Amino acid sequence: MLHNLLMEHMVPGFYKIDDFRDGQTIDAEKPNSKIRINMYYTPEKIVTANCVPILAGDHFARNGIIHVVQKILPIPTRTVADIIAGDVQFSVLKRMLSRAGLVQALRNPNKTFTVFAPTDSAFSHPFLESESNTNERCTVSVMKHHIIDHMICSSAIPRFAKSLNMIGELLSLSRDEYNKLYVDDVQIVVKDLVGTNGVVHIIDGVLSTRQAKSASAAVPAGLLESLMSNINSLFSVLPDHVADGTTQIKTPEQIFYSKLENTSIRAQVHSSYPHAAPQVFVQCALVLSPGNKMCGGNLHVINKLLLPPKLSIVEVLEGLEEFSTLVLLLRATGLERRLRNLDMQHTLLAPTDDAFHQMGQETLFKLLEDLPLAADLIKMHILSGTACCSQLKGDLLAGRRQIRALDGSLLKLDRYREGIMRIGGAHIVDCDIMASNGVIHMTDAIVRQEDLVMRTGGHSENFLLRI
Repeated sequence: MLHNLLMEHMVPGFYKIDDFRDGQTIDAEKPNSKIRINMYYTPEKIVTANCVPILAGDHFARNGIIHVVQKILPIPTRTVADIIAGDVQFSVLKRMLSRAGLVQALRNPNKTFTVFAPTDSAFSHPFLESESNTNERCTVSVMKHHIIDHMICSSAIPRFAKSLNMIGELLSLSRDEYNKLYVDDVQIVVKDLVGTNGVVHIIDGVLSTRQAKSASAAVPAGLLESLMSNINSLFSVLPDHVADGTTQIKTPEQIFYSKLENTSIRAQVHSSYPHAAPQVFVQCALVLSPGNKMCGGNLHVINKLLLPPKLSIVEVLEGLEEFSTLVLLLRATGLERRLRNLDMQHTLLAPTDDAFHQMGQETLFKLLEDLPLAADLIKMHILSGTACCSQLKGDLLAGRRQIRALDGSLLKLDRYREGIMRIGGAHIVDCDIMASNGVIHMTDAIVRQEDLVMRTGGHSENFLLRI
């Protein structure tokens, strides 16, 4: 046995340290045994033989040269693919490498690899196991993220370094003060399983790649833990936030169909001012970070929960007690049909019952008697298209802007630093009540009250209505 061990550490010929080349393989005296030389500069020069550092070289003897190594050399007999395939703790990794079509590549004797190998327990998180194993593109990206196409022995890892993996992303390699090794903050728990064409390092987690990041990995840890603590709540809101396809939000208005049956998600791209950077909104939620690549799709980070609407504007109003007067006028003027139409998008500035009552009972009766006037009044509260509160921004210099209503009149918009918004003299007291065909903003007054004209008995009377 000692004889075989010595033969594994001996090579024919004379090799000084300066004769070695990085990546060189030398046949040992024992048949079918090879020694691979690697060189690293970290910045000092490190020379390894089968990942064991050579501590002192070029000790000349009468019949050869002796190089002192740190420990007994491992003599590899299997490729890195076979090392993984032969270990029961890598069953998930083996399956994923096969799905990604990488097994034969990792058996190539003419190339070298470094594989950071997560164990089965590292894949035990339900999101990692389900998403990584069901999406082909995700699997390929995740697996290639764990592979470097050259050999990095653990002794070559300094305090901090970076190396490109197979998909061109940088992996961070580090060594802490306790000599523990990490790759992208995931600990290397077993190092230097040397193969005939590379080395395997066992890690206790799965490395996250930007190209194949799962939705769960993109969620802040605290929020994910909170959601996972209440699975019923998570599954009740999650379908509202998932749409079919992987389309980027680019056109001014797009509709995506959510995972809920007969429910859509409306996205808009909007610029408040000429030459201003466009903002993206989804159901009036501001998209803070659009188009993040993840497994099988795109992730858009938004500033609030989505509640995809199922009711039209009129149906929403009918379900809220404070809008009975507005609903009455919509029905009387025939504008109800317009705001039920699912093929048209509108923004409604919706005065509450209190807002109408402040006009006085006599004025309300006159509105019901003069339906053309009532229609003109209601049209001043309707805007074409969907305009969320965050899209209604004042002029950058003057602090105000004007918005055109359905009847063609211009409504002055004032927005104050305190977040208070006023349109046509009416304060918006509740924003972004979503409907399937638009959005409702609740107001505390009638807009443009000073312009209201009451027609009675064939002549016009001007009423200046004040709150």
